[in-house]
Amino acid sequence: MSKSGYLLPVLLVFFVLYFFLFPFTVKEEYVLVPERGASLVEESVPDKEITGNWPFRSFGAMGYYDEENASFNRLPGGGRSRVSERFYIEDRGEALRLVSKTGVFSTEIDSSLVPVFSGEHIFLTDYSLGYIREIDTAGRTLWEYYMPSVITCLDNQSGITAAGLLNGEIILLGEEGKLLYRWSPGGSRINAIYGIALSPSGERLAVVSGIDPQRFILIERKENGFRPVYHENLARSFRKPLKLIFNDSSHLIIEGGDKGLCFTPGNPVLTEFSLQGEFRDGRSIPRDGTLLFQSETDGHGVLSLYTKEGERILVNRYNDRPYSLDVRGDRILLTGEEGAYVLRREFY
Repeated sequence: MSKSGYLLPVLLVFFVLYFFLFPFTVKEEYVLVPERGASLVEESVPDKEITGNWPFRSFGAMGYYDEENASFNRLPGGGRSRVSERFYIEDRGEALRLVSKTGVFSTEIDSSLVPVFSGEHIFLTDYSLGYIREIDTAGRTLWEYYMPSVITCLDNQSGITAAGLLNGEIILLGEEGKLLYRWSPGGSRINAIYGIALSPSGERLAVVSGIDPQRFILIERKENGFRPVYHENLARSFRKPLKLIFNDSSHLIIEGGDKGLCFTPGNPVLTEFSLQGEFRDGRSIPRDGTLLFQSETDGHGVLSLYTKEGERILVNRYNDRPYSLDVRGDRILLTGEEGAYVLRREFY
């Protein structure tokens, strides 16, 4: 046998042993697969009992996505209509109607106030008067509170209600409207609170405060109460309410114009993620910490997906004006002006 004849078997044995001893890591390709879609333009007549546990809302429609049957159940959603996992509010012009998704009850509620859902809690508010009231499913008042100024932003998690005010104050209320915390960050030429968000546990409060400079502030619950633990000046000052989203107790996403800003406790600075168009919504995906941003450019929606280290994974453009997004497990629920869509995250 020639030298080349001996060489081939030797090389084959070498490569087999090498690959077993030193296997290569093959990089997975991250893709978003369309799973379901529904028009939000067509008229819909809801059944007496609405199925589905994933609420969605768009410009003029709302409803529930039924994950088990992969179907959308739509409801009219204009004006002050609202939707949560268990209830929805119909805006009938002169009246507001609170309805159980299962059809168990239907209650007329005060139509002079703005309804707000947060988990199992139902609030009626007058932002300009600084007034907030929590009600039960029969419309009865559980508690009410008059703020000292106009309410600019509001959130509720784990039994805590957080309000940001035009006069620059932050107010936290506990169960039955009991005052837990009141503080004015100050330090800006114009003192007003432009954004506020509580973490799901209620242990962290994120605030965007003031103009010139406009600051991001993180407040945490300590043994002796709530205390500021981090602040940073933002590069751009917003003169409108900002969207702040706590995806979990650590990942926080902040509107940033043509950027998504992400904060994770332990990082010394806010991390910026460049977007195509204007920021509309954002989430982090719990399984691997990837960051998903929704933006709008020329009336079209854009999805941008990043690793938590800032590496861009993919950018998808779609033909609909974006409204909101939500994430559950490996599924992403998008709503736009014309449709609602469910995408499934997969690896190849």
